[in-house]
Amino acid sequence: MASIPNISRLCLATSYTSSFADFGAYCARSLHLYAARWGCSVHVVTDITIDRPAAWHRVRLIPELFDRGHEFVLWVDADAIFMRFDKNILAEVVPDKDLYLVAHDHPGHPSSLLPNTGVMLVRNTEWSRALFDRIWSLTQYTDHPWWENAAMLHVMGYRNQLGEGPYVPDEEVISRVRFLDEAWNHIPVTSKPGPAIIRHYAGQSGDVRRRDMPRDAAVACRAALGELAPDVVESRRPPARMAAAPSPGHPHVLTNQIKQRLWDWFGTAGRPAEWDGRVYGGGKISQRFWEYFIAAELLNLSPGDVVLDIGGGSPATGLCMFPRLLASVGIQVIVLDVNFGDMLSGAVENTVLVQGLADRERLSEALRRYQPSHVSCVSVLEHASAEQQRGIFDALEDAFDGVNAVFTLEFHETDTHWEQQLTTKTLSAAVSGLRRYYLDRVERSPMHCVNALSGKDRLWYPLALKFGRSPYAQVRA
Repeated sequence: MASIPNISRLCLATSYTSSFADFGAYCARSLHLYAARWGCSVHVVTDITIDRPAAWHRVRLIPELFDRGHEFVLWVDADAIFMRFDKNILAEVVPDKDLYLVAHDHPGHPSSLLPNTGVMLVRNTEWSRALFDRIWSLTQYTDHPWWENAAMLHVMGYRNQLGEGPYVPDEEVISRVRFLDEAWNHIPVTSKPGPAIIRHYAGQSGDVRRRDMPRDAAVACRAALGELAPDVVESRRPPARMAAAPSPGHPHVLTNQIKQRLWDWFGTAGRPAEWDGRVYGGGKISQRFWEYFIAAELLNLSPGDVVLDIGGGSPATGLCMFPRLLASVGIQVIVLDVNFGDMLSGAVENTVLVQGLADRERLSEALRRYQPSHVSCVSVLEHASAEQQRGIFDALEDAFDGVNAVFTLEFHETDTHWEQQLTTKTLSAAVSGLRRYYLDRVERSPMHCVNALSGKDRLWYPLALKFGRSPYAQVRA
């Protein structure tokens, strides 16, 4: 007997073109965080193909998600992000309404409220399907500045907002609509001051989005991880007059900050370089320094990113240097390890400690719960069993939907100098289950630790591997 798929009641959805990916990635990440909190599905399309402007894609996508069996679809524009995670959108549902959205008091259109389709909850009913078919058929709005939103206004009777006559609401349509509190689609340029559940940057310039979305995403991530209570999220948001955050399109700015801090920290008594609390790790021009250096470079982080670090705990210092480096520049870091000494979660700002062995089951659970954008694993694989090595990569295939995963490890093509040291054969076996991720870059260290040398022979040497997500791998629904 065929198994019945587990279809969640609610699916969160967004879509965007490659030219909008810098902003859309923040939206997608926030959808995953919200889904982890409320147990719903996520569907993200990053390569829209449609013979109309991209905004029309939702009109076809939402009914397609109905066909998958979801009872509700929450559409969120790619320039919007969840700021709070303590409110369940399904609590807004009432028996006789099929469409839920926000109507704004728009200063440029004062004759009535202006419904906005940038955030809308839609129930899977024949009425909803017919509504979206009707909207699609209104081709006179294909290239309207408001695209499908203009078609929705036409259907609802807001002809005044389109310059097509007076406001004469279509009572049959309006009777199936419930207007939500503005917090569900809070647009800074038009909405009243107040806390946002979803902040929507509609009408904002690219420069404003590049400034505001990374910093808001970082605050929202802390809220999702439980570091900020919902009622203080807004108070932690920096004022608009602050200096602009680095552009998501220029992650090297953040990478250079991490490298600079690594140079300042490495070899100092207060910043042990090794997991067991030893200070120097061979000095600044050393193998250990290179591993931290190359891992930062390959991760290529941007403000608002979330890293899950495998094995970054320390029985001597609580945390190893690498997760501390990332956290020090504002990156949210979830660290999965068996031993953090006496350190408690939250003792280091921007970190969450998850105690446990990074086997396939535990790592998959952490990836699904925290929805990281990146994974790091520095000098850990060579201390894990073959089963655990394979399990780590299988967990990436099972549960990771982020940008990339970076590993550094001890390697020799053929010779094994201790049981878990990686060779061509054992490393190939460990990564053999990867399909959705591919090897994007390989680096070999020019430096070697002293005990890796025997006269002029190199017994083993460190590799750095970066795995990128295949462009053909859609984010899991």
